[in-house]
Formats: sequence, structure tokens, C-alpha cells
Amino acid sequence: MIEERRNMLSTDSLTHSNAICITTNGSIKKDRTLVMGAGIAGSLKKEFPGIDSVFAQKIAKFGHKTLLITQVNIRSPQKCNIVSLPTKPGTQHTFISEYQVMNRYKDNVRYPMQGWMYKSSLSLITKSARELVNLTDKHKWTRVLLPRPGCSNGGLQWNIVKEQISFLDNRFIICSL
Repeated sequence: MIEERRNMLSTDSLTHSNAICITTNGSIKKDRTLVMGAGIAGSLKKEFPGIDSVFAQKIAKFGHKTLLITQVNIRSPQKCNIVSLPTKPGTQHTFISEYQVMNRYKDNVRYPMQGWMYKSSLSLITKSARELVNLTDKHKWTRVLLPRPGCSNGGLQWNIVKEQISFLDNRFIICSL
């Protein structure tokens, strides 16, 4: 994997990449849209209105896993593939331990618990990254952008996550600002 300081949603990034990965939590709201309120997901939702409905439809149909969600038109004739990259579990109806919840939400735990309240899961990130390699191989992509999964709104440290996904090769560009 290669690390770069860049905005994943810039025209330059989108036009020079086969796909961009959006970290997801799998929580579908009552209005049948995916929770995409912060981080790269929130930015994508602002850039492409209605994308939260597309994400929710695909996740409801195929499950909360690494998926090719759609293609978006970039400010040119070229299109870019949008991929979901799960880092947090979806809505949970069972008891969870306190350490799995982001500190800022510990006083608001209720069931069913929404996935966005969780800390990101290293095992889920690893599984998602392996699924991303398979998807990249299948589509013969040569350049895939992704944020530091689980590190902003997920509460994880990049050095730990980086070690877990070190199997990603140079087709994968980790973007940070």
C-alpha cells in the first residue's frame, strides 16, 4: 500500500483512480438511507446527493460487506467506482460491552444500538480489506483509494490498523489530509 496526502473526492483523485472506498457502518435509517453523517461518507453524501439511498439498497440486498455500490460521474465524462468498506458493525439488537462503544456515546447506549456509535473493529477492517483485494482482482483495478479505515470516527490508531492491512499492495492508496 502507498500513503498519500490527498483529498479522495477531488476531481484529480476521482479521475485518476478506478475506485474509491467509503468506510461504512451498515446502519440503515427508517427512511431507507444509510447513516453517512461524518468522515469520508459524510463528504461523499454532500458531493453526490442521494448516494446514501444507493448504499442502503445495496447493503440491504447483499449484506454489510465490501461491495461495488455504484459508479459516479466525475466532472468529466469519466466514471469512478464507489465501494463500501465496512469498519463498524451494523445495527445490533444484543448486549455489547462498554469498551466497544465510542466514549462520547457511552451515556446514550440503547437497543437496538446503531453501528455508528461503535468503535471500528480491527477484525472487520481486516476482513473488508481482504474482500477489497478480491474485488480489485475481479475488476482488474490498478488504483484504489481509501481513507485510513477506522481511524477518524472509528477511534482506532493508524499504526495498529496499518499493521493489520499490510497485505494491501501498491494498487491501494491510503489517503489522509
